Amino acid sequence: EMVPAVSELVDLRLYLENEDDVIIKMKLATDGTTIGEPFYHRNLCMLQKDTIAKFLKAVEQFAKDGYKVVIYDAYRPTSVQQRWFDVIRVHKWVADPSIGMGGIHDRGVAIDMSLIDENGVELDMPTAMHTFTEASARSASMTDEQRKNVDYMTKVMVGCGFTYINSEW
Repeated sequence: EMVPAVSELVDLRLYLENEDDVIIKMKLATDGTTIGEPFYHRNLCMLQKDTIAKFLKAVEQFAKDGYKVVIYDAYRPTSVQQRWFDVIRVHKWVADPSIGMGGIHDRGVAIDMSLIDENGVELDMPTAMHTFTEASARSASMTDEQRKNVDYMTKVMVGCGFTYINSEW
């Protein structure tokens, strides 16, 4: 039976009431990648329209609690996903699209993010974004503050309809 697939991949900024509500720092558009150069050259955050609706609910909750979201990664074209897998080569951190196992990033339904407090300081998390070590896993050893921050962010995101993976906080 044929299943119709609908993609509504759009620029997140089109749905923000104020562009300052979310900080977009697409890590793969910087020299700070695992290959030391950008995978692409635009600081553009694309997501599926229904993912944006869930995300904006989370943004609203974070704002009520005094936090702002910083996005480091979202939609990745499959060509970028493949190039990155070819570098990392560990499926639990970067899915391999060549075997039909593309990840949720190349569908535009995943967000790698953190939170910034009212003073503009990023909350203490277990590792930097895209560390790709066991230290970035949810089961890794964390300080009490890091665990509190991860659990809080997870609770809000899950409450807004997102899921998570165990290999990344």
